Amino acid sequence: MQKQEQEVELFLDSVKSEHTKRTYKSYLKKYMELTGLENLLHENNPRLIEKEIREFIIKMKKQGMTFTALKNYTTVVFSFYKIHDIVLNITKISKFMPENRRVKKDRGKA
Repeated sequence: MQKQEQEVELFLDSVKSEHTKRTYKSYLKKYMELTGLENLLHENNPRLIEKEIREFIIKMKKQGMTFTALKNYTTVVFSFYKIHDIVLNITKISKFMPENRRVKKDRGKA
């Protein structure tokens, strides 16, 4: 098993639900495709990792990705790095997220 696969497996072993494991694995794979990264732990420098995540958020925001979709990606990515003891400034990164707008209109009570 390659090192990247071992790192992902370690992360997924921390997740209890099988459904969540599949979902997280899918989000990590898609994140890596969208960023062009072959190894999420290629950098040990948290500031460089934060920069990669910020650039991903900005790129996806420009392409029209919603707050909720981006939140799904970043939650998984943040959890991955947390399991691998890499401390990121999540508050700072979150400042680059798009506005959280409601897509559906509120319904009145009947």
